[in-house]
Amino acid sequence: MWHDLSGYTPGYGIAAGGAGTVTVPSGGCITHIVAHATAGSATVAIFGGAAIPVINGAPPTEIHFNHDLYVSNAGNSGSVVFTDTDQAVVFWVRSGNY
Repeated sequence: MWHDLSGYTPGYGIAAGGAGTVTVPSGGCITHIVAHATAGSATVAIFGGAAIPVINGAPPTEIHFNHDLYVSNAGNSGSVVFTDTDQAVVFWVRSGNY
């Protein structure tokens, strides 16, 4: 089910140096994650969850979300952690005008 995102403000965060942590602001709903890796041990972990492998040497790994399960709040800190990636970006939307 797709959600009507009219009235939402888009945002994005890029992992500095290609790896590291992107913090989604409180109330931010992740819509898309893109990561590229040349190392075989590359992963992404969303809000402290299990590490998701990023396939090395391939086109960028893309994760699309068409639901609102990944919403940043005080309970999950909004951290998306990239390990051993070369490039990484997180896209989100938030309700209202920020």
